[in-house]
Amino acid sequence: MKLHRIFFIVPILLYLASFVLADQGFEEAILKDIKVRIEDAYYTDNKNELLAQIKRVTPLTENEGAKWYAHYYLAFSYNHLSMLYLTTDEPQAQEYLDKAFEHVDAALGIQEKAELYVLCISMMGKKITLGSTLLRMTRGLETLRLMGKARELDPNMPGVVFEHAMTEYHTPVEFGGGVDKAKALLRKNLKILDSYRHQDPLYIDWHLREDNLAWLAYMEAETGNMGEAAEYFQEAATLRPDHSFLNKVVEKKLNEKMNELLRSKQEGEAKHG
Repeated sequence: MKLHRIFFIVPILLYLASFVLADQGFEEAILKDIKVRIEDAYYTDNKNELLAQIKRVTPLTENEGAKWYAHYYLAFSYNHLSMLYLTTDEPQAQEYLDKAFEHVDAALGIQEKAELYVLCISMMGKKITLGSTLLRMTRGLETLRLMGKARELDPNMPGVVFEHAMTEYHTPVEFGGGVDKAKALLRKNLKILDSYRHQDPLYIDWHLREDNLAWLAYMEAETGNMGEAAEYFQEAATLRPDHSFLNKVVEKKLNEKMNELLRSKQEGEAKHG
């Protein structure tokens, strides 16, 4: 009799389990689609698409299986929206940044991940830009703390090296930073990226090879190394032709520097002509 009961119960349990697995698969498919759309909006600076994905992902903060990713995606999207308004509408940038911190704190409360600490470093940069002189002075210490936490969880994460490079770039030489240190870190990151794979396929793909190349092109142009700048620019453009930062900011920097060097050369020839 007991054996008959077991044979009767097992199919029911398997039947119920199939619904759970199907629900998990559906949930993951939604998250993957949201992730891809956020990535595209990030690289193309598409504000409307970011807002659309924020609206889409917000209800998932109530879903037990998806809530960590929902808060992470919301923090990422609000962080990038803050950047897009940083120079044109500071109150709006601050509002988006506050929301980014709210959601990253919620995600950290569920589970600490290196990815979240890297995102925090990016957010700190904007907080400092919008904040006081005192806040700028404390940037280095807070960034080092966040980098340390990220390294504990994922020692080889390219995002940590990339954000470290950004910190060095925005730190004056007299305070231990500078463009040369930043460039060295970005070159190191290119080697790491040859073999690194995300711990989780649902993480946003940012700090990629093309991002490092774009910033190297910008920094090499800034320091007058136009040959290297052009090479980095071309490789980045091949990898991501719609890279907004590359097309709007880096290309402009290259053109400005080329024109500056050309004028300098012409003035020198005129003097000795």
